[in-house]
Amino acid sequence: MKEPQAGERIGQYEIRTLLGKGGMGAVYLAEDHSLGRQVALKILPPHLSEDSEIVARFAREARALAALRHPNLMHIYTVGEHEGRPYFAMEYVKGSTLKAALAKTTHLPVSRAVRTAAEMMAALDKVHEAGIVHRDVKPGNIIIDEDGRAVLMDFGLARRRQDARLTGDHTVLGTPQYMSPEQAESADVDCRADIYSLGIVLYEMLAGSPPFKGKTSFEVLRQHIESSVPAPSSLRPDVPAGLDVVLARAVAKSPDDRYRNVREMAADLVGVCPDPVLARLAGVAETDTVPTVMMAGASGRPRTFASTVALPNVRARSKRRLTAAAAAVAAALVVFIAWLMLRSSPGQRVEIRRHGAEPVRGRLVEIEMLDDGTTTAKIRTGEAGRPTEIRIEEGDEIRVVHDR
Repeated sequence: MKEPQAGERIGQYEIRTLLGKGGMGAVYLAEDHSLGRQVALKILPPHLSEDSEIVARFAREARALAALRHPNLMHIYTVGEHEGRPYFAMEYVKGSTLKAALAKTTHLPVSRAVRTAAEMMAALDKVHEAGIVHRDVKPGNIIIDEDGRAVLMDFGLARRRQDARLTGDHTVLGTPQYMSPEQAESADVDCRADIYSLGIVLYEMLAGSPPFKGKTSFEVLRQHIESSVPAPSSLRPDVPAGLDVVLARAVAKSPDDRYRNVREMAADLVGVCPDPVLARLAGVAETDTVPTVMMAGASGRPRTFASTVALPNVRARSKRRLTAAAAAVAAALVVFIAWLMLRSSPGQRVEIRRHGAEPVRGRLVEIEMLDDGTTTAKIRTGEAGRPTEIRIEEGDEIRVVHDR
């Protein structure tokens, strides 16, 4: 079958130019004259168009996706067929891929990496709710538009058991660097496979390259099955230790050891790297409540530490040498301080809520982190006098008070 040429009409769309090609088909920029808009037109390749099961799945899932609307999800407009080859028209997003962005830098800032991952989690949450698994989450399938918004595209609509199966020339349908172990073993997959792939993408954004490399697809897939993903903080000192814990669970070898869904992952990640997109996914009040921090304790198992906030004039200091566990808490506190400094303005106050005690309101003056992992906050409750020292216990909550 010949490939469409510029000026050729496919359904209601006129082909303008080829945008890109992959194992799952070619994508063209096309003009929808009836609505006066440009679209991205994806056409299933000939060798997959001949498989009736794949074609049926393509149409079924494309129609399901066409009913979804989400700001981080590329919208599908129509589904059709041209000369025996199924196609679908989708939103044309102006921008460049995350892959292109990563090619220009060694790594992304932690906040930007987490925001991109959060937006992908939000998109996947919508897709997974519809019973669809993307199966090919990777930087090349994430568009960063002109406003910095991350958009998930190029769904693995045509893949079922063929997800990780090798063809005769030893190539993989999909991208080995981001495949879950179960995909590498040609097993059935569910939404946890997407969580694994997203974890690998998050690692790459932090480290600058995927964790596993090899001369052949077999080598890379074998590493996904057998090798552990390194901790990003071992490569970058500015990566919070708690992020290692979240990432390790996301890329666990067994699906049963991973997060059951992206909302669970968001609930842990928002405690380490506060972000409004994560907060909404996790069901946390994003406007004035800082979530609990999930960190790795001295035993290596996750622990929860009280969250904290600070205003621009707040000083955070430590007494004596911090242990590793206390240092991890300190790193998490710095993240919260930086986040809330951006949100604060002169005159703001905080409220500490403790179990079994009356809330305390005042201006946060100082945070102290002792070598045993204890955290205390000093609150000035009046215009004069000594600040009140309050020990921050696990489960305590500190809110920004918006004076009216």
